Amino acid sequence: MMLLHGPVFFLALSVLAVRHGVESKCQDWSMKKDSTDVCCKKCNPGNHLIDNCGPDPHALCAPCGNDTYISDTSQKNCLRCTQCTSMMRVKVKCSASSDTVCECSHGFRCGDKKCPFCVQECVKGQQPKGRKCEPCPPGTYNDQIHQSCIMWRKCTQPDHQIIFSGTAVSNVVCGPKRQPDQTTSPDNTPTESPSDQKPLISPPDNSSVPVESKVIVILVTFGLICIMIPIFTILYLEWKRKTIDKPPGTKKAQTEETRTAQPEECSFCFPQQEHGSSSQTSMSSLVSEDKAMPLVG
Repeated sequence: MMLLHGPVFFLALSVLAVRHGVESKCQDWSMKKDSTDVCCKKCNPGNHLIDNCGPDPHALCAPCGNDTYISDTSQKNCLRCTQCTSMMRVKVKCSASSDTVCECSHGFRCGDKKCPFCVQECVKGQQPKGRKCEPCPPGTYNDQIHQSCIMWRKCTQPDHQIIFSGTAVSNVVCGPKRQPDQTTSPDNTPTESPSDQKPLISPPDNSSVPVESKVIVILVTFGLICIMIPIFTILYLEWKRKTIDKPPGTKKAQTEETRTAQPEECSFCFPQQEHGSSSQTSMSSLVSEDKAMPLVG
Protein backbone atom coordinates (compact mmCIF):
# COMPACT_ATOMS: atom_id res chain seq x y z
CA MET A 1 0.00 0.00 0.00
CA MET A 2 1.35 3.37 -0.95
CA LEU A 3 1.61 5.60 2.09
CA LEU A 4 0.40 9.18 1.91
CA HIS A 5 2.11 11.96 3.85
CA GLY A 6 1.13 15.32 5.07
CA PRO A 7 -2.34 16.89 4.69
CA VAL A 8 -3.35 14.42 1.99
CA PHE A 9 -2.83 11.47 4.32
CA PHE A 10 -4.93 12.95 7.13
CA LEU A 11 -7.64 13.94 4.63
CA ALA A 12 -7.83 10.37 3.34
CA LEU A 13 -8.10 9.06 6.89
CA SER A 14 -10.89 11.53 7.62
CA VAL A 15 -12.83 10.45 4.54
CA LEU A 16 -12.59 6.76 5.48
CA ALA A 17 -13.55 7.49 9.06
CA VAL A 18 -16.62 9.42 7.98
CA ARG A 19 -17.62 6.75 5.44
CA HIS A 20 -17.52 3.90 7.95
CA GLY A 21 -18.33 5.88 11.06
CA VAL A 22 -15.07 4.64 12.62
CA GLU A 23 -12.56 6.77 14.47
CA SER A 24 -9.01 6.51 13.14
CA LYS A 25 -6.93 5.97 16.24
CA CYS A 26 -4.61 3.52 17.92
CA GLN A 27 -6.35 1.91 20.87
CA ASP A 28 -3.32 0.40 22.62
CA TRP A 29 0.19 1.90 22.17
CA SER A 30 3.43 2.39 24.10
CA MET A 31 6.60 4.52 23.86
CA LYS A 32 9.48 3.09 21.89
CA LYS A 33 12.70 2.62 23.85
CA ASP A 34 15.37 5.23 23.31
CA SER A 35 13.08 7.16 20.96
CA THR A 36 10.24 9.67 20.85
CA ASP A 37 8.15 7.41 18.66
CA VAL A 38 5.24 5.35 19.85
CA CYS A 39 4.40 1.80 18.83
CA CYS A 40 0.75 0.71 18.35
CA LYS A 41 -0.28 -2.74 19.56
CA LYS A 42 -3.97 -2.60 18.66
CA CYS A 43 -6.08 -0.25 16.58
CA ASN A 44 -9.65 0.81 17.17
CA PRO A 45 -12.33 -1.59 15.81
CA GLY A 46 -12.62 -1.30 12.03
CA ASN A 47 -9.06 0.04 11.68
CA HIS A 48 -6.07 -1.76 10.28
CA LEU A 49 -2.47 -1.10 11.24
CA ILE A 50 -0.45 1.11 8.86
CA ASP A 51 2.86 1.30 10.73
CA ASN A 52 3.88 -0.31 13.96
CA CYS A 53 5.71 2.77 15.28
CA GLY A 54 5.74 6.49 14.55
CA PRO A 55 5.63 9.88 16.13
CA ASP A 56 1.82 10.21 16.04
CA PRO A 57 -0.29 7.29 17.36
CA HIS A 58 -3.34 8.53 15.42
CA ALA A 59 -1.46 8.10 12.15
CA LEU A 60 -0.57 4.47 12.81
CA CYS A 61 -4.12 3.14 12.12
CA ALA A 62 -6.69 3.72 9.35
CA PRO A 63 -10.26 2.49 8.75
CA CYS A 64 -10.92 -0.30 6.24
CA GLY A 65 -12.23 0.69 2.83
CA ASN A 66 -15.60 -0.08 1.26
CA ASP A 67 -16.64 -3.75 1.14
CA THR A 68 -13.75 -4.67 3.45
CA TYR A 69 -13.50 -5.46 7.12
CA ILE A 70 -11.01 -6.48 9.77
CA SER A 71 -11.71 -8.45 12.91
CA ASP A 72 -8.13 -8.58 14.22
CA THR A 73 -7.07 -4.94 14.54
CA SER A 74 -3.46 -5.90 15.06
CA GLN A 75 -3.26 -6.90 11.38
CA LYS A 76 -2.31 -4.60 8.53
CA ASN A 77 -4.60 -5.93 5.81
CA CYS A 78 -8.41 -5.69 5.62
CA LEU A 79 -10.42 -8.59 4.24
CA ARG A 80 -12.98 -8.57 1.44
CA CYS A 81 -16.63 -8.83 2.63
CA THR A 82 -18.38 -12.06 1.76
CA GLN A 83 -20.96 -11.83 -1.02
CA CYS A 84 -24.25 -13.75 -0.55
CA THR A 85 -24.99 -15.35 -3.89
CA SER A 86 -27.05 -18.15 -5.44
CA MET A 87 -29.40 -19.66 -2.82
CA MET A 88 -28.08 -17.40 -0.03
CA ARG A 89 -29.32 -14.02 1.15
CA VAL A 90 -27.93 -11.31 3.44
CA LYS A 91 -28.85 -11.68 7.09
CA VAL A 92 -26.42 -9.07 8.54
CA LYS A 93 -24.64 -6.53 6.36
CA CYS A 94 -20.86 -6.26 6.31
CA SER A 95 -19.22 -3.53 8.46
CA ALA A 96 -15.68 -2.30 8.96
CA SER A 97 -15.26 -4.63 11.93
CA SER A 98 -17.31 -7.71 10.89
CA ASP A 99 -17.97 -9.76 7.82
CA THR A 100 -21.32 -10.25 6.10
CA VAL A 101 -23.63 -12.83 7.68
CA CYS A 102 -25.48 -14.87 5.07
CA GLU A 103 -28.39 -17.25 5.42
CA CYS A 104 -30.07 -19.70 3.09
CA SER A 105 -33.26 -18.86 1.26
CA HIS A 106 -36.57 -20.57 2.09
CA GLY A 107 -36.46 -24.27 1.32
CA PHE A 108 -32.70 -24.52 1.81
CA ARG A 109 -30.33 -24.82 4.76
CA CYS A 110 -26.64 -24.29 5.46
CA GLY A 111 -24.25 -27.00 4.34
CA ASP A 112 -22.27 -26.76 7.60
CA LYS A 113 -21.92 -24.61 10.71
CA LYS A 114 -20.04 -21.84 8.89
CA CYS A 115 -22.72 -21.85 6.15
CA PRO A 116 -20.41 -21.42 3.15
CA PHE A 117 -23.10 -22.87 0.87
CA CYS A 118 -26.72 -24.04 0.96
CA VAL A 119 -28.34 -27.40 0.33
CA GLN A 120 -31.93 -28.32 -0.34
CA GLU A 121 -33.93 -28.87 2.87
CA CYS A 122 -35.50 -32.34 2.84
CA VAL A 123 -39.04 -32.72 4.16
CA LYS A 124 -40.67 -35.74 5.81
CA GLY A 125 -40.51 -38.85 3.62
CA GLN A 126 -37.20 -37.73 2.09
CA GLN A 127 -33.52 -37.91 2.98
CA PRO A 128 -30.48 -35.79 1.97
CA LYS A 129 -28.38 -36.93 -0.97
CA GLY A 130 -25.52 -34.56 -1.67
CA ARG A 131 -27.03 -31.08 -1.95
CA LYS A 132 -30.45 -32.43 -2.97
CA CYS A 133 -33.09 -34.82 -1.60
CA GLU A 134 -34.40 -38.24 -2.55
CA PRO A 135 -37.51 -40.21 -1.44
CA CYS A 136 -37.16 -42.79 1.30
CA PRO A 137 -36.45 -46.23 -0.18
CA PRO A 138 -39.15 -48.95 0.23
CA GLY A 139 -39.23 -50.34 3.76
CA THR A 140 -37.92 -47.12 5.31
CA TYR A 141 -39.45 -43.91 6.64
CA ASN A 142 -38.52 -40.45 7.91
CA ASP A 143 -40.82 -38.36 10.09
CA GLN A 144 -38.31 -35.56 10.70
CA ILE A 145 -37.07 -32.58 8.68
CA HIS A 146 -33.78 -33.14 6.84
CA GLN A 147 -32.94 -36.48 8.41
CA SER A 148 -31.93 -39.85 7.02
CA CYS A 149 -34.57 -42.56 6.49
CA ILE A 150 -34.64 -45.54 8.88
CA MET A 151 -35.95 -49.08 8.54
CA TRP A 152 -39.52 -50.03 9.47
CA ARG A 153 -40.15 -51.78 12.78
CA LYS A 154 -40.61 -55.56 12.78
CA CYS A 155 -43.29 -57.23 14.91
CA THR A 156 -41.07 -59.74 16.72
CA GLN A 157 -43.42 -60.78 19.55
CA PRO A 158 -45.28 -64.04 18.82
CA ASP A 159 -48.71 -62.73 19.82
CA HIS A 160 -48.34 -59.47 17.87
CA GLN A 161 -49.09 -58.62 14.29
CA ILE A 162 -48.99 -55.58 12.00
CA ILE A 163 -51.95 -53.32 12.79
CA PHE A 164 -50.95 -50.49 10.42
CA SER A 165 -48.44 -50.80 7.62
CA GLY A 166 -45.51 -48.42 7.41
CA THR A 167 -45.31 -45.51 4.98
CA ALA A 168 -42.61 -43.10 3.87
CA VAL A 169 -43.45 -40.83 6.83
CA SER A 170 -44.60 -43.34 9.49
CA ASN A 171 -43.35 -46.52 11.08
CA VAL A 172 -45.12 -49.89 11.25
CA VAL A 173 -47.61 -50.21 14.14
CA CYS A 174 -47.66 -53.58 15.92
CA GLY A 175 -50.35 -54.87 18.24
CA PRO A 176 -51.95 -58.02 19.71
CA LYS A 177 -53.54 -60.40 17.25
CA ARG A 178 -57.28 -59.99 16.90
CA GLN A 179 -59.64 -62.84 17.69
CA PRO A 180 -61.45 -64.27 14.64
CA ASP A 181 -64.91 -62.75 14.46
CA GLN A 182 -66.13 -64.55 11.32
CA THR A 183 -68.25 -67.69 11.04
CA THR A 184 -67.91 -70.44 8.44
CA SER A 185 -70.80 -71.53 6.25
CA PRO A 186 -71.39 -75.21 5.38
CA ASP A 187 -69.40 -74.80 2.15
CA ASN A 188 -66.41 -73.55 4.20
CA THR A 189 -66.91 -70.03 2.90
CA PRO A 190 -66.27 -67.40 5.57
CA THR A 191 -69.24 -65.18 6.17
CA GLU A 192 -69.57 -62.00 8.09
CA SER A 193 -71.04 -62.12 11.55
CA PRO A 194 -74.44 -60.45 12.05
CA SER A 195 -72.81 -57.57 13.86
CA ASP A 196 -70.52 -56.92 10.88
CA GLN A 197 -73.27 -57.07 8.28
CA LYS A 198 -74.21 -53.69 6.90
CA PRO A 199 -77.89 -52.81 6.50
CA LEU A 200 -79.19 -52.76 2.95
CA ILE A 201 -80.75 -49.38 3.50
CA SER A 202 -78.84 -46.97 5.58
CA PRO A 203 -80.85 -44.74 7.90
CA PRO A 204 -81.39 -41.23 6.64
CA ASP A 205 -78.78 -38.80 7.62
CA ASN A 206 -80.52 -35.95 9.40
CA SER A 207 -77.28 -34.14 9.92
CA SER A 208 -77.53 -32.67 6.40
CA VAL A 209 -80.92 -31.04 7.13
CA PRO A 210 -80.44 -27.40 8.09
CA VAL A 211 -81.45 -26.39 11.59
CA GLU A 212 -83.66 -23.62 10.19
CA SER A 213 -85.76 -26.18 8.25
CA LYS A 214 -86.26 -28.28 11.36
CA VAL A 215 -87.44 -25.24 13.31
CA ILE A 216 -89.89 -24.25 10.55
CA VAL A 217 -91.39 -27.76 10.40
CA ILE A 218 -91.85 -27.81 14.18
CA LEU A 219 -93.53 -24.39 14.20
CA VAL A 220 -95.91 -25.32 11.34
CA THR A 221 -96.88 -28.58 13.04
CA PHE A 222 -97.52 -26.80 16.32
CA GLY A 223 -99.67 -24.18 14.57
CA LEU A 224 -101.81 -26.85 12.87
CA ILE A 225 -102.37 -28.58 16.19
CA CYS A 226 -103.44 -25.31 17.81
CA ILE A 227 -105.96 -24.73 14.98
CA MET A 228 -107.42 -28.25 14.89
CA ILE A 229 -108.02 -28.55 18.63
CA PRO A 230 -110.63 -25.69 18.77
CA ILE A 231 -112.36 -27.00 15.60
CA PHE A 232 -112.76 -30.51 16.97
CA THR A 233 -113.93 -29.08 20.31
CA ILE A 234 -116.70 -27.00 18.62
CA LEU A 235 -117.87 -29.97 16.53
CA TYR A 236 -118.02 -32.19 19.58
CA LEU A 237 -120.04 -29.65 21.61
CA GLU A 238 -122.51 -29.14 18.72
CA TRP A 239 -123.07 -32.88 18.37
CA LYS A 240 -123.58 -33.25 22.13
CA ARG A 241 -126.11 -30.37 22.20
CA LYS A 242 -128.21 -31.95 19.47
CA THR A 243 -128.13 -35.29 21.30
CA ILE A 244 -129.43 -33.68 24.51
CA ASP A 245 -132.24 -31.77 22.72
CA LYS A 246 -133.56 -34.97 21.04
CA PRO A 247 -133.12 -37.93 23.38
CA PRO A 248 -133.19 -41.44 21.85
CA GLY A 249 -136.72 -42.29 23.30
CA THR A 250 -138.45 -39.26 21.74
CA LYS A 251 -138.95 -40.76 18.32
CA LYS A 252 -140.30 -44.04 19.75
CA ALA A 253 -142.74 -42.24 22.05
CA GLN A 254 -144.05 -40.16 19.17
CA THR A 255 -144.58 -43.35 17.16
CA GLU A 256 -146.63 -44.98 19.98
CA GLU A 257 -148.76 -41.86 20.42
CA THR A 258 -149.45 -41.86 16.69
CA ARG A 259 -150.52 -45.48 16.80
CA THR A 260 -152.83 -44.87 19.84
CA ALA A 261 -154.40 -41.83 18.27
CA GLN A 262 -155.46 -43.69 15.13
CA PRO A 263 -158.37 -45.65 16.78
CA GLU A 264 -159.77 -42.45 18.29
CA GLU A 265 -159.83 -40.88 14.87
CA CYS A 266 -161.59 -43.98 13.50
CA SER A 267 -164.26 -43.80 16.36
CA PHE A 268 -165.71 -40.81 14.63
CA CYS A 269 -166.43 -42.92 11.60
CA PHE A 270 -170.04 -43.41 10.79
CA PRO A 271 -170.40 -47.19 11.41
CA GLN A 272 -168.73 -46.97 14.76
CA GLN A 273 -171.01 -44.12 15.79
CA GLU A 274 -173.99 -46.35 15.12
CA HIS A 275 -172.45 -49.17 17.11
CA GLY A 276 -171.71 -46.82 19.90
CA SER A 277 -175.33 -45.53 19.85
CA SER A 278 -176.83 -48.99 20.11
CA SER A 279 -174.55 -49.83 22.94
CA GLN A 280 -175.55 -46.73 24.80
CA THR A 281 -179.31 -47.59 24.26
CA SER A 282 -178.81 -51.11 25.60
CA MET A 283 -177.06 -49.80 28.67
CA SER A 284 -179.87 -47.27 29.28
CA SER A 285 -182.51 -49.95 29.09
CA LEU A 286 -180.70 -52.13 31.57
CA VAL A 287 -180.38 -49.30 34.01
CA SER A 288 -184.07 -48.58 33.71
CA GLU A 289 -185.01 -52.17 34.38
CA ASP A 290 -182.85 -52.23 37.47
CA LYS A 291 -184.54 -49.19 38.80
CA ALA A 292 -188.01 -50.71 38.18
CA MET A 293 -187.38 -53.90 40.13
CA PRO A 294 -188.54 -53.76 43.72
CA LEU A 295 -186.09 -54.21 46.56
CA VAL A 296 -186.43 -57.43 48.56
CA GLY A 297 -186.25 -56.82 52.29
